[in-house]
Amino acid sequence: MNSLLTEETLIKARNELNEIPGEKEEKVELFRRRIQDAQRHGELPQRTRVDDRMLVRFLRAKKYNVDKAIRQYSSYYRFRQKTPGMCDDQFTYQSVEAVIHSGIFDLTDGRSTDGCQGCIMHLCNWNLDQFKVEPVICATMFILEALNEDLEIHGIRVLLDFSNYTFTQQLKTQTMFLTGGISLLLEFVQIAFPIRLKSIQLLNQAWYVNTLLIIVKPFMSQKLRSRLVLHGNNYAELHEHFSPEVLPISFGGVLFSLSSLTDLFHRYATAI
Repeated sequence: MNSLLTEETLIKARNELNEIPGEKEEKVELFRRRIQDAQRHGELPQRTRVDDRMLVRFLRAKKYNVDKAIRQYSSYYRFRQKTPGMCDDQFTYQSVEAVIHSGIFDLTDGRSTDGCQGCIMHLCNWNLDQFKVEPVICATMFILEALNEDLEIHGIRVLLDFSNYTFTQQLKTQTMFLTGGISLLLEFVQIAFPIRLKSIQLLNQAWYVNTLLIIVKPFMSQKLRSRLVLHGNNYAELHEHFSPEVLPISFGGVLFSLSSLTDLFHRYATAI
């Protein structure tokens, strides 16, 4: 769901992402021609989105470097082709609705001080016997694609909530990672999806979560590792970015429940 961009946001896009009026339109057309050339040579599927909104999303993610944008665009469609549930005729709201409303996901009820949306995962609610990694990635992609357009400029901060996350769940997650889940998850985060990921912040994690980090970190890029923040039960640094007024009690906030995700999909359902 898109929103009108404010003058302040457009200035930020120019200063941080090289989005310059006049040049922007030229880059979009160049990007579209590159995609069409790749399709003619069989390097991309014939059925891909080439509308301006889609292309701008990738250009913003790569600061209007067309070479980098076309590589990520290709990775995005390769990822969708090989991941169950992501083909165009399968990737619908109905296909991810159960995961979205399982209690895994939340959004902060307001932005960070630098305009980012907080995207929360309550990992204790991820039942790996019910949802493997693929449907959770599908739901994550669906949520990210439904967010407001200005977040392509401001970015997101992922908040991983380990409250009530048990040792048994950790063992199941570890097994899932070791059987290919980690490579698929990190391919999505690091290579395939066009989003400004400003940080991944871990909260309320128990000691055994460190075992997961030992497994995951070697597969993470240096850039992604540098954006990893471990808070534990100390929320002071988190509150430098997000006011307690937009956070749940489990993050040292004041809210008993969050409504942003429900509101987002109410607007989505109304629009279709």
